[in-house]
Amino acid sequence: MMKRLFIDYELTDGTVGTTRVYAADKVLAEKTCRMHGWPVEDGPRLMTIMLYSALKRTQAITDDYETFVDAVLVDYQARTEDMDEENPTRSE
Repeated sequence: MMKRLFIDYELTDGTVGTTRVYAADKVLAEKTCRMHGWPVEDGPRLMTIMLYSALKRTQAITDDYETFVDAVLVDYQARTEDMDEENPTRSE
């Protein structure tokens, strides 16, 4: 069964939300790690790059990555949910 990845987050301006991580966000995270010589492994860096990509994609933030991590992001928690088997194309 396919699982969807979501990241719950809190920002310094008081915003609390949830975003779904798309395949494009995962690919961008891997590409970014490789470009900077960072290991591509589960952990805070990979999760924050995926969160950053998802929030940029949805136009929820405008900051660059370093500012986002250093001054905007308070905390995050990744979680997965099973896809709806009866309707796998259902959007959130």
